[in-house]
Amino acid sequence: MYNESIINKFLEPKNAGRIKNADANGSAKNEKCGDVLKIFIAVENDRIVDAKFKAFGSPLTICAADITCEKMIGLTTEEVLGIKNSDIEAEILVADEDREKLRQSILAEETIASVMAEYNKRQAKMNK
Repeated sequence: MYNESIINKFLEPKNAGRIKNADANGSAKNEKCGDVLKIFIAVENDRIVDAKFKAFGSPLTICAADITCEKMIGLTTEEVLGIKNSDIEAEILVADEDREKLRQSILAEETIASVMAEYNKRQAKMNK
């Protein structure tokens, strides 16, 4: 059973959607369960000013995606790589023994790496 916080984030995620003309986007898929997460970011002065997600998966995947976007906003493009699955897992675990929830936080961390790799690739092309 999910706690009220998870249910609320699932029913009304603040960061669901796309960013038109995003500075970068990245995605990851959990091959075991089929969950997919895509994150879009907008960057100004090397700081993430907006982050949105599209996801296919369980309520916990949606919750982890929303938490991830919340954590990304306001960080620099370097600082955002410091967000680890344990930061997200701590907010979505319903019970300490419920280790199945770990896969959503790992998916979120992998997606952060993907979107930032794409952002850095685009920046390198622009600086040539």
